[in-house]
Amino acid sequence: MERLHKERLAPGVLADGFRVEEVPAVPLFALREAMVNAVCHRDYALVGANIQVRLFADRLEVQSPGGLPGSVTVDNILTESYARNPRIADILRDLGYVERHGLGIDNMFTSMEDAHLPPPEFTNSETSFTVTLRFRAPDEADPASWLADIGAGSLALKEHKALVFARRTGRIVSADYQSVNSVDGAEAGTQLRALVRSGWLVQHGTRGEAYYALGPKAGSTPDTAVDAPLPAAVLDSLSASQCRILDIVVRQRKVKVSEVLEISGLKDRRTIQRALAALAERGLVVRHASSRTDPNATYEVNRDFRAEGPAQDPPS
Repeated sequence: MERLHKERLAPGVLADGFRVEEVPAVPLFALREAMVNAVCHRDYALVGANIQVRLFADRLEVQSPGGLPGSVTVDNILTESYARNPRIADILRDLGYVERHGLGIDNMFTSMEDAHLPPPEFTNSETSFTVTLRFRAPDEADPASWLADIGAGSLALKEHKALVFARRTGRIVSADYQSVNSVDGAEAGTQLRALVRSGWLVQHGTRGEAYYALGPKAGSTPDTAVDAPLPAAVLDSLSASQCRILDIVVRQRKVKVSEVLEISGLKDRRTIQRALAALAERGLVVRHASSRTDPNATYEVNRDFRAEGPAQDPPS
């Protein structure tokens, strides 16, 4: 186990303020816990089935024969314990490999968090149980350096974790944010929307289907036709709500009224509809719909908009 950790899991560099240290791609404790649990809790009745350790560029998977034992599920794995093979568990405990009362799983989460890595992932089926430990690929910059490069140093730790997660996996959903930051759904939603409003993330979909990807402020590839700043005279002629909504349209590329309602935090749907109508009349956004009352109408920035001078106020 130690040999695998030393030879195959290349270390990376982690910068934390003025302190720079070399850290492994995945913590030894997390690797050891995943492998010890596989030996301790696998289903030995499945003759011919072996524990499999698979190493990829960005993750390590430990798969053991047989699903989770007893009353243990993926949802309660941090609080529920059950020894499928109590004699093996006793031997491993006497040797110092097994933590008492399931503390090993808790400490696995802690070791991954301390290394600025995503939490362990668990996949359970009737025939196997898999632990996935994600880590930095050899050519991936460490999180602290990347956060500094994009100017996110002033954000809170929870926001840092969300951005790093989205960068590593390509997206983040509310459940991910809750898991990474140990918060409830309401707090996760509030903080994710704040990251969207500030341009760090871009929201796709709404409510239960919503997911978030890195936004232009976090270094996602910009679309200069969309992201080019509007003339000050145009912005000065817009109301506060119109500016706020236009900013959302710019960052989201294409949105529905329901998405603007969720992202903006505004409570009145009619206010959003009127603001979008005014922006469309000014030529700043384009409405795409099958009819005047189409509930699925979408809005995007008018790429052909060119301001020759101060824009005229929309008719009242």
